[in-house]
Amino acid sequence: MLDGIRGIAISMVLLFHIWEMTWLDMSVGPLTLNPIGTSGFLGVELFFFLSGFVIFDPYVRAWLSDAPTPTIRDFVRKRFLKIVPSYYLAIIILVATGYQHYGSLAEAGRDLTFHAVFIHNWFSQTYGSIDGVMWSLGTEVQFYLVFPMLAWAFLRKPILCASGMIATAIIFRTAIIHSYFFHQLLTQLPAVLDLFALGMASSYVYRYLEKSKPQLPGRRWVTTCAALAGVAAVCAMVVWCHRIRFDPDAIALWQAHYRTLFGLTIAWATVGLLFAAPFLQKAVANVVLVFLAAISYNLYIWHQVIGRLLIAVHIPAHVGSQIQADHHWQVAFSVVAVLSGVVVATLVTYLFEQPIVRLGRTRRRAISGAVPLAQQAVSK
Repeated sequence: MLDGIRGIAISMVLLFHIWEMTWLDMSVGPLTLNPIGTSGFLGVELFFFLSGFVIFDPYVRAWLSDAPTPTIRDFVRKRFLKIVPSYYLAIIILVATGYQHYGSLAEAGRDLTFHAVFIHNWFSQTYGSIDGVMWSLGTEVQFYLVFPMLAWAFLRKPILCASGMIATAIIFRTAIIHSYFFHQLLTQLPAVLDLFALGMASSYVYRYLEKSKPQLPGRRWVTTCAALAGVAAVCAMVVWCHRIRFDPDAIALWQAHYRTLFGLTIAWATVGLLFAAPFLQKAVANVVLVFLAAISYNLYIWHQVIGRLLIAVHIPAHVGSQIQADHHWQVAFSVVAVLSGVVVATLVTYLFEQPIVRLGRTRRRAISGAVPLAQQAVSK
């Protein structure tokens, strides 16, 4: 189920950047994907929510079953293998091929150093360099650094911890509204802490209900209706963003004021879907969305770069200088850009990322298996 939601998140981001490059009208008769295209940046907020849910879930399950919680070492190892290799690979390729170029050695050193340690999103000079989407990876990794402490507190005082994280985000966003760097500050960790908190809270609520309310699976019609209502609420907020997209500073102000509300609707929909009827779960976790979820990290890293490169080399070719006015080009480019992004992401995921992840797992099992043998030898 969560894979299906992750597939939705990457689809939103992908459609948003395609729309930004083409201004394509994504309508076919009465059906339209325009609200998703123009408001697809909310997919990043959905990613933050999912991250909070997924990385906290093993801790919740262990805590509620009185089992040992995962160690910090295991957490760091898993996050490192998932995030760092593909991220560094992209940086190396984009710099080595000249996609990102620098005016001086000092500028290059600063940019690469800040990206290497995931603080590039703190500074305006490096915030959008190399690959514009990488700002969110800085925010994500910075959350990982404080997560062990937050997880410890959340398991013991869930309501207090969640409330504190949400309040911190709301206070921070309120304080920066009149700042000169408002838009950049709106993407920093304190400004999105409520999304991570609501993801963690959703995991806690789901696992708690799963354990303490075994009768819920027998009330599928109730949980399914709740899930559909939550999905409708999320869609309503996406449409709301679509309608105000051209008002001055409207989107940034909307995020500052309503990000917590958006996170609550996501939490409502997610927990509802996890208890919903199988037909609805299968509709969300369909084969296409699950596949996109599997390659989502590398698709996120590469899709915008690939789109911009295709435009630069005129693939597909367009007529005239105003490419956004050429509808045939808009459609052709969108198809080529999406397919190219999917192909590249698939190759990087299964030929680079996954072998590294499997190697890390194999080494961990080998080390884990060696400890009991050593202990046995000592006991003998």
